[in-house]
Amino acid sequence: MRLTAIGSASTLRDAFSDMQIIRELADTAQDYTELRARVLLLGGSKSPAYFSVALDKLAAVLPHARRMTLTGLGHSGPENDGDPVVVAQALRDFFDEQ
Repeated sequence: MRLTAIGSASTLRDAFSDMQIIRELADTAQDYTELRARVLLLGGSKSPAYFSVALDKLAAVLPHARRMTLTGLGHSGPENDGDPVVVAQALRDFFDEQ
């Protein structure tokens, strides 16, 4: 039981941190229109909707963005409880592109 309570507290703290960052960066997507680097915007189909909204907004303003949704993965896709192999392959593909 104690491990569950600790895990829940950690998840709640992470969600609070995410929401704080989102509030601080709200309405700043236009600030990135001059970025010239190639950018890979990865999201998971099981991630909270606010991640997808943010990635869509960035994809709309970043001139060299590639937006990819990894089916069946959530916010922890790169971690062992997600599918790090799928995430790694997406990264390899992106960095192999010229």
